[in-house]
Amino acid sequence: MFWNNARPAQAAPRSQRPGVSSLQDLEKPAFCLEAEDDWADPEALSSLLLFLNAPEYKAGFRGLYDVALPWLSTVFCSFSDEGEVTGRLAQARGTAKKAGLLMALARLCFLLGRLCCRRLKLSQARVYFEEALGALEGRFGDLFLVVAVYANLAGIYRKQKNREKCAQVVPKAMALLLGTPGHICSTEAEGELLKLALRWAVGGQSLQAEARACFLLARHHVHLKQPEEALPFLERLLLLHRDSGAPAASWPTDCSLLLADIYSRKCLPHLVLGCVKVASLRTRGSLASSLRSVDLVLRNAPQPHGLPAQTSHYLRQALASLTPDTGQPLRGPLYASLAQLYSHHGCHGLAITFMTQAVEASAAAGVHAIVDHLVALAWLHVLHGQSPVALDILQSVQDAGVAGEDQEGVIANMVAVALKRTGRTRQAAEGYYRALQAAQGLGQQRNQAVVLANFGALCLHVGASRLAQHYLLEAVRLFSRLPRGECGQDFTHVLLQLGHLCTRQGPAQQGKGYYEWALLVAVETGHVESE
Repeated sequence: MFWNNARPAQAAPRSQRPGVSSLQDLEKPAFCLEAEDDWADPEALSSLLLFLNAPEYKAGFRGLYDVALPWLSTVFCSFSDEGEVTGRLAQARGTAKKAGLLMALARLCFLLGRLCCRRLKLSQARVYFEEALGALEGRFGDLFLVVAVYANLAGIYRKQKNREKCAQVVPKAMALLLGTPGHICSTEAEGELLKLALRWAVGGQSLQAEARACFLLARHHVHLKQPEEALPFLERLLLLHRDSGAPAASWPTDCSLLLADIYSRKCLPHLVLGCVKVASLRTRGSLASSLRSVDLVLRNAPQPHGLPAQTSHYLRQALASLTPDTGQPLRGPLYASLAQLYSHHGCHGLAITFMTQAVEASAAAGVHAIVDHLVALAWLHVLHGQSPVALDILQSVQDAGVAGEDQEGVIANMVAVALKRTGRTRQAAEGYYRALQAAQGLGQQRNQAVVLANFGALCLHVGASRLAQHYLLEAVRLFSRLPRGECGQDFTHVLLQLGHLCTRQGPAQQGKGYYEWALLVAVETGHVESE
């Protein structure tokens, strides 16, 4: 039994699950008029109007066009309610109109229209949007503003069933939505316009327009945190891309992984694994997409316990995507994850190769990480039947004097395991004693239980069955106090040893009890092999 004080290197940390790069959340605005008195200061108001009068789009305007209106909580932070904000904006609109600041006027009218929409004052909002459109005078310097004004105005005309105005504005709004690269999703009205555009594209048998509409609708719903609503549009988009014979691009990979994530939420593991596989075959994936693939496989592969073999492919992809400048810190953990995976599936020779590479790649990660990897490498040699090699590695770590207090206990336990396998029983017992003292000194109950179980196994090995039973019972006592997630397979293994010992030497009924207890622990922890 291997006492490892630290958790083994995971195949890949769950990442934050990013979507398609163009589907990300929007930034907040860069301007803020904080104090109510600032409105009475001509200089402050003039500064704001000049900022809003910029002829072209600026990053600080991004939050103006977002559905959540993030500027509302940050721009006018000193006002008590939305009505007062509306009044101040109307005051600024009047000043902009008198001064002939047309772009500032257009943006202020757009904001006022959005606020009216929030309060369901559609007729008043329509007047503001129409004024904003007039102030633009056909200028396209801030294309995002033009798109947002047309989309909101078209949405109001459709709600008010103004067919004449709809015929004039809706086609322009749809064309702007479909044709603007990097467009910022703004309101739910845009979703309705995009669905209308999709129907027109399907009716006109324009595959390119259909694909564009599906992409924008998927992005729209992802932005609104409605992944299930995005599902049919993502599916159709990927089918259209496959049938079009278009050259390889990176976005289908991101779309496939986003689709896999949605299927994962809907508990469809086979579809998840299929999407992940398709994503890996499209193009050479990025580090983020490879780690995301590992996470999806770990959560959906039909293996209730252990590491799915499929993760090897994606871990290798992640290694291949590392760059010399930015990827070095991850190289060691990735090699260690591959070693853990191959060891889990019994390929200890390959696991040793990868763990050796992990040790070499961890030179810049600090002494603690190197010692952890060396200890894991020694354990792999033990599993591979090379205990003398493991002893040499552990002895070199001890001689260097670089191990931490918790690592010294791990090393002492592993040295004892290797000594037992080479037939040096007395030295192994001394090693277990040192490991037990280290665990007791640090108050680590699980590690104490592991060492006591190893003591019991050593006693069984030399035929001291009563002493073995004593140590195994002490280990069971400690394991039974631990939370479920901290004992698992080790606890089951000790209970099975006790059951075997009692069945062989009596009383058999007590052995039956230990077997039943072991089955309960295995079922509770979901370890099928132990069951």
